[in-house]
Amino acid sequence: DNLFDDVNFIERNSNKKILMKVFEYTLSNYGFIFRNNLLVNGDISASLLQFRIYKNKKEIVLGVGDAFLCGYLLKRILHFVPKKNSFEEDSYEFSKIIVDSGLMITKDAFVELFRKIYNL
Repeated sequence: DNLFDDVNFIERNSNKKILMKVFEYTLSNYGFIFRNNLLVNGDISASLLQFRIYKNKKEIVLGVGDAFLCGYLLKRILHFVPKKNSFEEDSYEFSKIIVDSGLMITKDAFVELFRKIYNL
């Protein structure tokens, strides 16, 4: 079940809602389940609303594959503002943050999200 099978999902939702869904989708692929309004896997929990990951009530960076999922990168994605000097530079910078964060997002969904951010 692909989160972005609905082609209008990105168009219809806020950037925050989209990022929350991608965050949820990524964590669920690593065995996290919902419990008490958090995504939980063992002693690690994640708040979708705050874009934070915790272990024993301390914020952590979660290794996901070759990437590092953390509140800092999620907030950089959420608040990304293209410089609009160069489409290529902006798209590269945005894609690098996504890759560094380990978020699971399809190429098509990435393109649509960047188009939305870039106001294309």
